[in-house]
Amino acid sequence: MSILRFRHFGDEAPRYGAKNNFFTLEVHHGGKLFDKSNNVVYEHGYVMFVDFVLPQHFTRGMLNKFCDAYGSRGEMTFYYKKWGLSLGKGLVRLKSEADVREMLRDRNGQRVVQIYVVGPQASLSLAMEAFEEHDDGVNNEGIGLGSDNNGGCYVPTM
Repeated sequence: MSILRFRHFGDEAPRYGAKNNFFTLEVHHGGKLFDKSNNVVYEHGYVMFVDFVLPQHFTRGMLNKFCDAYGSRGEMTFYYKKWGLSLGKGLVRLKSEADVREMLRDRNGQRVVQIYVVGPQASLSLAMEAFEEHDDGVNNEGIGLGSDNNGGCYVPTM
């Protein structure tokens, strides 16, 4: 089993060797999807990265654990963005292990998979506590949680 590493936006990304199958999850959480002039955006959230993920060990349940570790609580809905597509056209809901297997096939060797989490909002204090508990020596500056705005929320159709 791989040893996962959590990091923040701006921290140095790993340099995976050509002979391994590791990839990185770029997890957008604490925000909401909005439709702005026919352009889907994810706002008021923040990004965490999970490095050294091995496809054969990755499960949907791990997504819940990652979000719990970073202060998000409650029922979450997970989407991944297909490589090369916009949010409006490329979001696919991850409801089951079969969906996760499909995501792993779709990544087609790409080293970064983007995940978008929609659900209860994390508080900044919970997120800060989680960062301090789970990431030794990681810079906690620049974590931004924008104001909550429920108007215009976008829900992808599946």
